[in-house]
Amino acid sequence: MDEVKRKPGRPKGSTNKKINTSNIITIDLEKQIPNAPTCRINPQGWINWGLDNLFPSQLTGLYYSSSTHKSCIDFIVTAICGDSIETDNMMPNYRESWESFISKLALDLTLFGGYAFQVIMNKDGKTYSFFHEPFSNIRCGKPNEDGLVDELWVCKDWSEIARNKPFTLPRFGFTEDEKIEKGKAYLFYYSRYTVDSDQYPLPHYYAALKAIQTEAELVRYDLKSVLNNFSANGVVSLDRIDDPDERKQVIDGIQKMFTGSENSNTVMVTFKNNSEDNPVTFTPFDKDISSVNLFADNNSRTKERILSAHKIANPTLIGLPNSGTGFANEGTLLEASFNLLNKTLINGMRKEITSTINKMFAINGVNKEIVINPLSFNLTNLNNKPSKQDTVSNINEYNNNNIEEAENGN
Repeated sequence: MDEVKRKPGRPKGSTNKKINTSNIITIDLEKQIPNAPTCRINPQGWINWGLDNLFPSQLTGLYYSSSTHKSCIDFIVTAICGDSIETDNMMPNYRESWESFISKLALDLTLFGGYAFQVIMNKDGKTYSFFHEPFSNIRCGKPNEDGLVDELWVCKDWSEIARNKPFTLPRFGFTEDEKIEKGKAYLFYYSRYTVDSDQYPLPHYYAALKAIQTEAELVRYDLKSVLNNFSANGVVSLDRIDDPDERKQVIDGIQKMFTGSENSNTVMVTFKNNSEDNPVTFTPFDKDISSVNLFADNNSRTKERILSAHKIANPTLIGLPNSGTGFANEGTLLEASFNLLNKTLINGMRKEITSTINKMFAINGVNKEIVINPLSFNLTNLNNKPSKQDTVSNINEYNNNNIEEAENGN
């Protein structure tokens, strides 16, 4: 199978583990998280995004599994979309507003690192309509002789290509000499630059993927611990099995039973030499009561790593408590944190969207650029509690105004 040309530096992991055939076998049940997705040309014509071609689905799964990560994504999308939009009367298509269209592009850009939409010339032969295409539905075709991708594959569910047959769309690039057929769909595909791939992007938070999965696993572990009455890890002792293949089948079965956060983290399996012993026994490990704090500490570190990857300096921005501020006024800290996020992430991502929309305006003959008014808030007086004297003065002023209005009304 052909492999797409990649730039050096990508680590390659291996999931193959040597099976120990001694009488004592320790199974490490830690779930392995893959490194940067490997992109290979599929025999059917597209470039796989990840070994199983389902890397976007994994990102979507983490988005819905980690509350901290999802809150960060949602807040960034809200900040990109801003307070309001100033634009011409032109709409992206006959059924959708610019607010809805931009929010979809912003979510795809934040979650995956790119966005896409279909471009169709209208019946008048002069104007165009634009329809959002979920970025996770798209796969790049084989590069042409110049190394460029001019054909894109689309599928609603890449895990079920037998039921959802992938189809191709020509790529649209907003070039001056570009000609398209009336009524035919073309696809505009925007992908952020990534040092490790020429076809697919990596999201800005990619370095925190393990932390994001860790939070999701901790939540599942907590739930399973409660449901199982906090049962401990331990040693499973089985009757002697001499056949290595049969041993492997037993070990694989135990891995399926115990792997991951929904069960124990580590289980030791022993095969007894004496067949007269009890065939199956389970001996739990003793747990040090001090280890209870390990999960709380790990959860705290995990959240910090997720916030850092999203460039969110103040957890209060996404609804989490902030233990220490260093500012006398919490509102001042929030403003400073949000301004920093705007300068380091939001402004750039918003520009990645508006620059494309302005091209959409231009080909439709609209001599105007879209303006997204940034999200803003003033919280400098958030913790400035009024003094008792101020409170009394405000009450007296309120009462005097009401009395005056009542007299005027009579």
